[in-house]
Amino acid sequence: DSDEYTALRDTLAIDRRHALNLTQVPCAKEFIDRLSSEGWCEPIVVSHRGGPAEDVAREWLFFQRIELPFRGVECRAPKSVAAEGLDVFVDDDARKLITMIGVVPHRYLFSQPYNEDQSLAGIDGRVKYWSELYWILRDLLERINKE
Repeated sequence: DSDEYTALRDTLAIDRRHALNLTQVPCAKEFIDRLSSEGWCEPIVVSHRGGPAEDVAREWLFFQRIELPFRGVECRAPKSVAAEGLDVFVDDDARKLITMIGVVPHRYLFSQPYNEDQSLAGIDGRVKYWSELYWILRDLLERINKE
Protein backbone atom coordinates (compact mmCIF):
# COMPACT_ATOMS: atom_id res chain seq x y z
CA ASP A 1 0.00 0.00 0.00
CA SER A 2 1.45 3.36 -1.02
CA ASP A 3 0.19 5.09 2.16
CA GLU A 4 2.08 2.57 4.31
CA TYR A 5 5.22 3.02 2.19
CA THR A 6 4.95 6.82 2.48
CA ALA A 7 4.55 6.60 6.27
CA LEU A 8 7.57 4.29 6.57
CA ARG A 9 9.69 6.48 4.26
CA ASP A 10 8.76 9.62 6.18
CA THR A 11 9.55 7.97 9.53
CA LEU A 12 12.96 6.81 8.31
CA ALA A 13 13.72 10.23 6.82
CA ILE A 14 13.57 11.88 10.25
CA ASP A 15 15.33 9.07 12.11
CA ARG A 16 18.83 10.58 12.32
CA ARG A 17 20.46 7.28 13.34
CA HIS A 18 19.11 5.61 10.24
CA ALA A 19 19.36 8.48 7.78
CA LEU A 20 22.89 9.57 8.65
CA ASN A 21 24.14 6.01 8.10
CA LEU A 22 22.86 5.85 4.54
CA THR A 23 25.63 5.50 1.98
CA GLN A 24 26.10 7.56 -1.14
CA VAL A 25 25.21 6.24 -4.56
CA PRO A 26 28.62 5.08 -5.87
CA CYS A 27 30.65 7.89 -7.47
CA ALA A 28 27.89 10.49 -6.93
CA LYS A 29 30.09 13.00 -5.09
CA GLU A 30 32.92 12.67 -7.61
CA PHE A 31 30.72 13.43 -10.61
CA ILE A 32 28.62 16.10 -8.88
CA ASP A 33 31.88 17.87 -8.01
CA ARG A 34 33.19 17.47 -11.58
CA LEU A 35 30.04 18.89 -13.17
CA SER A 36 30.29 21.93 -10.93
CA SER A 37 34.06 22.48 -10.90
CA GLU A 38 34.34 22.08 -14.69
CA GLY A 39 31.62 24.70 -15.13
CA TRP A 40 29.06 22.46 -16.86
CA CYS A 41 26.28 23.13 -14.40
CA GLU A 42 25.44 23.92 -10.81
CA PRO A 43 23.62 20.84 -9.49
CA ILE A 44 20.93 21.38 -6.87
CA VAL A 45 18.80 19.08 -4.73
CA VAL A 46 15.03 19.29 -5.13
CA SER A 47 13.41 17.21 -2.42
CA HIS A 48 10.05 16.52 -0.86
CA ARG A 49 11.76 16.44 2.50
CA GLY A 50 10.63 19.33 4.64
CA GLY A 51 10.87 20.26 8.32
CA PRO A 52 12.85 17.73 10.39
CA ALA A 53 13.44 15.47 7.35
CA GLU A 54 14.99 18.40 5.46
CA ASP A 55 17.24 19.14 8.44
CA VAL A 56 18.42 15.51 8.45
CA ALA A 57 18.97 15.56 4.67
CA ARG A 58 21.04 18.74 4.93
CA GLU A 59 23.04 17.20 7.79
CA TRP A 60 23.68 14.06 5.70
CA LEU A 61 24.94 16.22 2.81
CA PHE A 62 27.22 18.09 5.20
CA PHE A 63 28.73 14.89 6.64
CA GLN A 64 29.22 13.52 3.13
CA ARG A 65 31.01 16.78 2.19
CA ILE A 66 28.53 17.39 -0.61
CA GLU A 67 27.87 21.09 -1.01
CA LEU A 68 24.66 21.60 -2.95
CA PRO A 69 21.85 24.12 -2.80
CA PHE A 70 18.68 22.49 -1.44
CA ARG A 71 15.13 23.32 -2.55
CA GLY A 72 12.51 21.74 -0.35
CA VAL A 73 9.03 21.13 -1.76
CA GLU A 74 5.88 20.36 0.24
CA CYS A 75 5.23 16.63 0.32
CA ARG A 76 2.10 16.62 -1.85
CA ALA A 77 3.25 19.39 -4.22
CA PRO A 78 4.91 18.46 -7.52
CA LYS A 79 8.67 18.95 -7.64
CA SER A 80 8.07 21.01 -10.78
CA VAL A 81 7.24 24.02 -8.56
CA ALA A 82 10.94 24.14 -7.61
CA ALA A 83 12.30 23.19 -11.03
CA GLU A 84 11.44 26.23 -13.14
CA GLY A 85 14.48 27.52 -14.99
CA LEU A 86 16.36 24.24 -14.85
CA ASP A 87 17.63 22.65 -18.08
CA VAL A 88 17.85 19.09 -16.75
CA PHE A 89 16.11 17.12 -14.02
CA VAL A 90 17.11 13.69 -12.73
CA ASP A 91 14.96 11.64 -10.36
CA ASP A 92 14.52 8.01 -9.39
CA ASP A 93 10.74 8.22 -9.83
CA ALA A 94 9.38 8.44 -13.39
CA ARG A 95 6.05 9.79 -12.11
CA LYS A 96 7.84 12.86 -10.74
CA LEU A 97 9.66 13.33 -14.03
CA ILE A 98 6.37 13.33 -15.93
CA THR A 99 5.30 16.41 -13.93
CA MET A 100 8.36 18.16 -15.40
CA ILE A 101 7.08 18.01 -18.98
CA GLY A 102 6.75 21.61 -20.16
CA VAL A 103 8.81 22.83 -17.19
CA VAL A 104 12.24 21.20 -17.65
CA PRO A 105 13.28 20.33 -21.22
CA HIS A 106 15.48 17.31 -20.38
CA ARG A 107 14.43 14.59 -17.92
CA TYR A 108 16.34 11.44 -16.90
CA LEU A 109 15.38 8.54 -14.69
CA PHE A 110 18.14 7.40 -12.33
CA SER A 111 17.75 3.64 -12.47
CA GLN A 112 17.27 1.69 -9.26
CA PRO A 113 16.04 -1.88 -8.74
CA TYR A 114 12.68 -0.54 -7.50
CA ASN A 115 11.97 1.52 -10.65
CA GLU A 116 12.93 -0.93 -13.40
CA ASP A 117 9.25 -1.39 -14.28
CA GLN A 118 8.51 2.35 -14.62
CA SER A 119 7.73 3.59 -18.12
CA LEU A 120 10.11 5.97 -19.88
CA ALA A 121 7.29 7.72 -21.76
CA GLY A 122 8.01 11.47 -21.71
CA ILE A 123 11.52 10.90 -20.33
CA ASP A 124 14.76 11.40 -22.25
CA GLY A 125 16.37 8.27 -20.89
CA ARG A 126 17.39 6.02 -18.03
CA VAL A 127 20.84 6.20 -16.44
CA LYS A 128 22.38 3.61 -14.13
CA TYR A 129 25.62 5.25 -13.06
CA TRP A 130 26.82 8.73 -12.17
CA SER A 131 29.63 8.39 -14.71
CA GLU A 132 27.03 7.75 -17.42
CA LEU A 133 24.97 10.73 -16.26
CA TYR A 134 28.06 12.93 -16.23
CA TRP A 135 28.82 12.24 -19.91
CA ILE A 136 25.17 12.61 -20.97
CA LEU A 137 24.91 15.96 -19.16
CA ARG A 138 28.26 17.18 -20.40
CA ASP A 139 27.33 16.43 -24.03
CA LEU A 140 23.84 17.90 -23.62
CA LEU A 141 25.04 21.08 -21.91
CA GLU A 142 27.77 21.51 -24.50
CA ARG A 143 25.06 21.46 -27.22
CA ILE A 144 22.82 23.85 -25.23
CA ASN A 145 25.71 26.30 -24.72
CA LYS A 146 26.41 26.34 -28.48
CA GLU A 147 22.82 27.32 -29.30
